[in-house]
Amino acid sequence: MPTLFTDREEAGRLLASCLTEYTNRGDSALVMGISNGGVAVGSELARALRLPLRPLSLPGSEIRDKAVILVDEVIASPEEMRNGIAALRLAGAVRVVAAAPLLERGVLPQLWQEANDVAFLMAPMPLGDPAHWFQRFPPVSDTEVADLLLGRKAAVDGRRPKGKRNHLVQLRPE
Repeated sequence: MPTLFTDREEAGRLLASCLTEYTNRGDSALVMGISNGGVAVGSELARALRLPLRPLSLPGSEIRDKAVILVDEVIASPEEMRNGIAALRLAGAVRVVAAAPLLERGVLPQLWQEANDVAFLMAPMPLGDPAHWFQRFPPVSDTEVADLLLGRKAAVDGRRPKGKRNHLVQLRPE
């Protein structure tokens, strides 16, 4: 299986290209990462779209009446993303986009039931080990997450990649 991404940074930038309608909408939209890896991907996505990056544990008053792009590095099963979407809805988010560079194709119907949109770059079946899709896929530490959330550029996966790849955005079926 060939690698698709150099690292999480590249995956986040490519994912941002699927969500350009949210660019510069910091007053009405934000990016939230579910896991440490989701924050790492979300950091590049937020930087590219010029949106704030926040942890999922953010109080509801800061989410109310906003569109939230909820990011994970991989969605292999829908439970964690569905729980995050439900929490955001309870906190008053007006729109929730489930986003990940990779997701298991079988989770799409469940995500469409919960999210307004689902953005992803690839949906292999089966997904297999996510590390196989990345050239560099080290664990993301809590310290790196804190740096990313504070706006400090953390070299989570090493050097920046070169080149571009194709992408896909999958919206809710009509």
